[in-house]
Amino acid sequence: MNYDVTIHEELTTAELADLLESSADFLHYIGHADEEGFRCVDGHLDADSLESVGVEAFLLNACRSYEQGAKLVEKGSTGGVVTLAEVVNSAATKVGRALARLLNSGFSLRSALSIAVKEVLVSIEYVTIGDGGLSLCEGDSGGLVKFDIKRVGSEYLISHYSYPSSSYRLGTLAKFMDEETTRHLASGLLDTFRVSEKELNSILDVQFAPVEVDNKLYWSNEISLSDL
Repeated sequence: MNYDVTIHEELTTAELADLLESSADFLHYIGHADEEGFRCVDGHLDADSLESVGVEAFLLNACRSYEQGAKLVEKGSTGGVVTLAEVVNSAATKVGRALARLLNSGFSLRSALSIAVKEVLVSIEYVTIGDGGLSLCEGDSGGLVKFDIKRVGSEYLISHYSYPSSSYRLGTLAKFMDEETTRHLASGLLDTFRVSEKELNSILDVQFAPVEVDNKLYWSNEISLSDL
């Protein structure tokens, strides 16, 4: 799915208010927030002052943004991701990029966040608010999966995780490879499998999915076995 992306910088309180009240699927806010609200070039905007919010989902990538996020949900947003503490710029950037791509691949807010924060090990700072099960689009490859891969000699251990979506809910049956006869309930860790290099290449070629290696997040169409 392709997004129409617009970037806004150095907003005034009036401009940010207009942006939050306008219709949009997703807003990624990068800036500062405190007890007075969102910091703008001419002061602070408190989300409580908005008549309504048209943004369906959001990521407030600012320190201690929980309070403003809660007000956005009260004013009309379906759900979002907020912070509970100070966040480091480098970690915030990684989480923001990963979260956007995961949402674009069909993951819900909650599932996307659980994957995105593992790379930077900052899960305690980020939480979902509102409807964490919200998905902004459907994935292209059916069920949503993630692979954790570890090299063991000439073979590979691959842990297969499945995540619910609007089309593949809890209770869906899944299998790891076409030739496998075992069916698994599709939620959480299905199992860990030992595969050859040829089998791993085949899996990564067929399934577009996030791949975790040594706490680093890759995508199956980008990763090389030399990364393992």
